[in-house]
Amino acid sequence: MNLVLPVFSNPAGFWVLLGVPAVLAVHFLQQRSRRVVTSTLFLLDALAPESRGGRRWERLRGSRALWLQLLAVALAAWVLAGPRWLRDESAQTVVAVLDSSASMEAFRAEAVRAVAENFSQSAGAAARTEWVVLSSDPRQPPLYRGADRREALRAAEAWRPRMGTHDCGPALRLARSLAGGAGVTWFVTDSRAKVPPDQPAVGVGRALANAGFAGAVVSREENVRAGNTDADSAGAPPPARAGNARAGNAAAENTAAGTAADAADTAAGGGGAGEPPPPRPAAPARRGHAWRALVRNFSGEPVRREWWIEAGGARTPSQTVEIGAGGLAELRGRFPDGADALTLVLAPDGFALDDRLPLVRPAPKRLTVAVEVADRETRAFFQKIVAGVAGTERAPRGSGGLRIADWGVLQPPPPRETSGIFLMREAAETIAQREAREAAGEARQARREPVVAERHPLVADLNWQGLLGTGAGGLKREPGDEVLLWQGGEALAWLRHGAAARDAAPERENAAGREAAAGWESAAGREGAAAREGAAGGEGAAERARRTERARRDGRREGAGGGQLFLNFDWARGNAARLPAMVLLARRFTERVREHQRGAYAANFDTGAPVRVDARLHDAAGRGGAPGAGGGPGAAEGGALTVEFRPAAADGGRGGWTRAVPEGAAAVLRAPEEAGFFTVSRGGEVLVRGAAQFADTRQGDFSAAETFSENAGDLAAAARETARERNSRPDPLAPLWLLLMGAALLWSWREGGGNEGNRKESNKWQATSNRDALKINP
Repeated sequence: MNLVLPVFSNPAGFWVLLGVPAVLAVHFLQQRSRRVVTSTLFLLDALAPESRGGRRWERLRGSRALWLQLLAVALAAWVLAGPRWLRDESAQTVVAVLDSSASMEAFRAEAVRAVAENFSQSAGAAARTEWVVLSSDPRQPPLYRGADRREALRAAEAWRPRMGTHDCGPALRLARSLAGGAGVTWFVTDSRAKVPPDQPAVGVGRALANAGFAGAVVSREENVRAGNTDADSAGAPPPARAGNARAGNAAAENTAAGTAADAADTAAGGGGAGEPPPPRPAAPARRGHAWRALVRNFSGEPVRREWWIEAGGARTPSQTVEIGAGGLAELRGRFPDGADALTLVLAPDGFALDDRLPLVRPAPKRLTVAVEVADRETRAFFQKIVAGVAGTERAPRGSGGLRIADWGVLQPPPPRETSGIFLMREAAETIAQREAREAAGEARQARREPVVAERHPLVADLNWQGLLGTGAGGLKREPGDEVLLWQGGEALAWLRHGAAARDAAPERENAAGREAAAGWESAAGREGAAAREGAAGGEGAAERARRTERARRDGRREGAGGGQLFLNFDWARGNAARLPAMVLLARRFTERVREHQRGAYAANFDTGAPVRVDARLHDAAGRGGAPGAGGGPGAAEGGALTVEFRPAAADGGRGGWTRAVPEGAAAVLRAPEEAGFFTVSRGGEVLVRGAAQFADTRQGDFSAAETFSENAGDLAAAARETARERNSRPDPLAPLWLLLMGAALLWSWREGGGNEGNRKESNKWQATSNRDALKINP
């Protein structure tokens, strides 16, 4: 037991010490005697007055009663304060979880102060304290874990919240497991809605009048005149899912919800959402890129903001945009000649993350497509689909990166190295038999069973209930094929992976499973994640190795051009060409094949969004790929990738970084969590050039932000009290101090009080009075 530095469980008990001045005042204060005029004194009782000078402050005379009463007050204060001595073996863990939502950037200083205050309250509850600072980002390691409280606060000051809307529950569960029964957890956030009911939390938010970018779309246009910009009112059509690298795809998919003919035309046009197809000029047109950006006002009052463009170290003159309360405004312009990147800038406000929007001029990968379909209408349908995918080019029959062809039921399977869409074609004998039955009036009836889609990105959110036809055909599936559509227990469409997936297990695409390989955002990402899992008692090294191997296998399986799509039904005897779902399936597969092509590309991404790099990192040399076969310089090199980032900041991009991607993490990369420009290169060859854009508009809305500490006041105080009781021992001499206090009070109140000085003065006054009486009455 530590007998030197006690911890007081009830500091309010020291208020009893206010009795010390009260006792002193009693002993200072004297009672004034009354003056009586009489002719004789022998009739008066012999009383000793306390003071001959009346009511006044006398000098303090030491007496037994005074010191005993002071001792009683001191003992009472000591016992009521509840001194406890910490056990030498006691320990506690105090964990602070910082909400890493991007909205917390506006209150980062307040959050750091809240951590410091909460750590100060928890200090001294145990002989040894371990301080842990976590962010709610599950992919990040602990910001700090150790015994130095100052270092923990420095780590909190270096914290930068950049995530979008996410679930903080996993981080809080991890914090509680780290703290254990003897520790305390704190959650620092800006909204009460994020706090579980049993979690001590501190709110540091407040309402802000914020207006910022809500995303942008970049599209190609004809007859472009560079440098023109303008702003439209909130009534202008918004871009489709602003800020998404696949905004053009989303525009086509949304348009496809209309009639089938309009959907096919939109897919062929390739324009952005709400745009008419580009005009067909009589003379050759000069093509360029135009951008459209949304600005949203999250406040309840109209705002007027200045905005400008920064490109190549230059800045355009400021313009003004007015936005109504809670409204939207659209800014439009074009990329200047010779500029491949620019930054749209709003005048800064309380939330800076959505005030700057970086953009790059998109440059998709090139994909050659050969349409080898015999039927003229079917061939025209797929030619329109392919024309609507950026970066595609026509190729002669039998060649190209993508083949769209009829495939007979008696033909051998196409080579796995060939990516394509293969339509079932009946055998000549079968066609003759069918024609004979139709001539005899025995036509095959349409299948009426519902079409069921599997959970796969190619058919996600598509409605197949309008598909009419004669059912499944005679194409044969192979082991490992992934069925996409079923009807009556038979497969209508399936996906066959490329040659690199021949020996791999048939697993579904799972972004959550591949996310384990995306630890490249920080230099110590993988090491920190391993430490974090170990601290939480999670999976061991063997499981992490299996997960890494699974990510590598997924990367190899995704290779070989994107695979093959088999449509196992009679295209000519159904309505597939007029079904919007089929338009989008063909478009998605074409984009999938294009993404798997070798070569560099440029695109705009959401912050933290997946970034696809050529998945075939190791197979070129294994297949004996010759130079010029799509590999390019450095194509056959290992998976060593380099990511360079430059933030879109007003200081010219200072604060950028360059990091190497760990081996095994190249299957799926993610864009940086901060807005800016980045490149991904391998062997000196740039594979991806992109711009990361802050696009989670929910983080810019501060209407629900508030400052609160109700949970912290009750739950945290109870947790601290429980920790003190567990980690310390009470004063074993408390009963003795109570007995001494009672004895002191009884002794001080004993008759006579033991005040010898007062008795002597009383005797002296009585003798003087008697002498005076003798003189008056001789």
